[in-house]
Amino acid sequence: MRQRTVIAGIICLFLLFFFPARSVQWVGLFGTVTIWLSGFWAVRNQRSIQAQRLDPQVMTYRFQDAQVALRFVNDGILPAPYLYVNDHRPSFLASSDASRAVFSLPGGAECSLRYTVRSTNRGLFRVGPVEIGGSDPLGLFPWRKEIHTFTDIIVYPATHDVRLNITHGLPAGALRTWNPIYEDVTQYRSVREYINGDDTRRINWKVSARRGTLHTTEYLPSLSFPVLILLNLRSEDFQLKQRYHITERTIEAAASLVRYAVEIGQDVGLVTNGEVPGWEDRIAAFPLNAGTAHGMEIMAMLAQVEITQGRGGVFELLQTAGHIPYGTRVMYIGPELTVEEVRTLTTHVRGGTTIELFYMSGAEKSETGFVPEGIAVHRIAPYGEISFDRT
Repeated sequence: MRQRTVIAGIICLFLLFFFPARSVQWVGLFGTVTIWLSGFWAVRNQRSIQAQRLDPQVMTYRFQDAQVALRFVNDGILPAPYLYVNDHRPSFLASSDASRAVFSLPGGAECSLRYTVRSTNRGLFRVGPVEIGGSDPLGLFPWRKEIHTFTDIIVYPATHDVRLNITHGLPAGALRTWNPIYEDVTQYRSVREYINGDDTRRINWKVSARRGTLHTTEYLPSLSFPVLILLNLRSEDFQLKQRYHITERTIEAAASLVRYAVEIGQDVGLVTNGEVPGWEDRIAAFPLNAGTAHGMEIMAMLAQVEITQGRGGVFELLQTAGHIPYGTRVMYIGPELTVEEVRTLTTHVRGGTTIELFYMSGAEKSETGFVPEGIAVHRIAPYGEISFDRT
């Protein structure tokens, strides 16, 4: 309550009870009733105005806009002639629209406030609480309250388009191929005339009897390949120069491969020695699985993972991964491996499994350069669009 309102109330009461002139007493009565009704109006408005989050959790990528939405409800019968709202957000969440607004709200009505935010950093950020201010129609009794409702914004790492050369894998998968060795007998393609050498088990006897010559059934070839990503974020393996930038690029490369695997319908898993909230001192591991929900779970982890010190290297990552199924493509992402680390990797990954090394340029260590025959090495540039150039 403002000091001027208190003084005005005291004057009105004095005029009402102690001034002898009847006309002046009526003025005091009118002023007293007006102040009392204004106070009642302000109290009722303060109690009846509520704020609700339309989306308690919002997901987006770095440098992309995300929308935060609020609903304001007036549960009372008295209109709110003046409302000021401010949705508190971290200063580094840039907003192209105002997270503050001024409006009126009739009794029993509702309205919404929507604005966009953008982050240049990945991570988990919280927007809120909501501050609401208002007053009675005469502005005699301003009020303010804070509603503790929040929106969690998960900012994923920026991702880049990935195109890998897929020539082999496991048969009967979700990825189309032209290699007939991967024909999927559950996906019918066509019937053609029999060619000498065709498998007799594929002869379509019904069509052959109807047409008078032997015909063979053809199926659509398709393959699959589980993807296991070993993400190395051990600080000792990165040079001090541009360490933050290079580690961010490393995480972006891992996120790009996760997104690529999910989009083409492949199983994907990830093991990292980075520091992940909720994993304490353990190495974070996500088993091989398919589906968008699984991919988004990994992406949420990549949004929060940080470089760490003193964690295990390639051997510990493989131990945490456990059994690696036949046909898996094991993709190491991080600084160049030493000769001993490459040997450890090739020793613990059994035959029938493909190993690919995704090296971050600008994060080289000493004693590198050893690459056994048959292992693909991709160099990732420190700037620009990430492209997996094979060497």
